[in-house]
Amino acid sequence: MVLEDYYFKSNELYELIKKVLNINKNNEKYNLRIDRYKKRSYYFKSSSMLGLTDHDIKLINFAYRESLINFPNFKIKMGIPFLPALTAAYLVFLVFGDLTYIFISIF
Repeated sequence: MVLEDYYFKSNELYELIKKVLNINKNNEKYNLRIDRYKKRSYYFKSSSMLGLTDHDIKLINFAYRESLINFPNFKIKMGIPFLPALTAAYLVFLVFGDLTYIFISIF
């Protein structure tokens, strides 16, 4: 799940997420990015196409349970993982390439 921008107005939630992300800056547990939108608005979103981690979901659930997010209606981007398709294509070309080489070397 890749989270699109989620806008909120809670300064307390902004400070909480910013603090958690700064503590774990070098640790890749979180895939959230948080920033200011306007004077009193903020947003967070997935920082890469890797999607939300378990720690991100726990942080968002904590914010909802503590009433820092009133109605979490998140927009999720659909992403297609390309690694399985690349691996399958590599294997197909590897097999057919070898078969073509064998066929050419025989004739």
